[in-house]
Amino acid sequence: MPKKYPLEFKKDVAAVARRGDLTAQAPSGDGERDPAPRGGLLCLGHAPKVMFPLVRDLAADGLPVRLTCGVLGFTAQAYYKWLAAPVSARDLEDAYLTRAGRRPWR
Repeated sequence: MPKKYPLEFKKDVAAVARRGDLTAQAPSGDGERDPAPRGGLLCLGHAPKVMFPLVRDLAADGLPVRLTCGVLGFTAQAYYKWLAAPVSARDLEDAYLTRAGRRPWR
């Protein structure tokens, strides 16, 4: 079961969603520059699976799914696809193999 998000975090996301501020970012320090964008783990276009439970929690609190997904930077379709099958076949197979690999060592 995924870890619940803190209430303060949910309130911050809700406030950003209500304002429609899609460019909200933490300010840089004095003299610091933002790092150059790279194709890392959190690049645009790839919704991290850890964000989908947050969308589910915020939807239960009454925030629209489409608005929340837009603020977080992915489509509502990606969320609904995850909602239909939260555990992929690959994740299930990996868990099975990990457990099978640990059995002989008990």
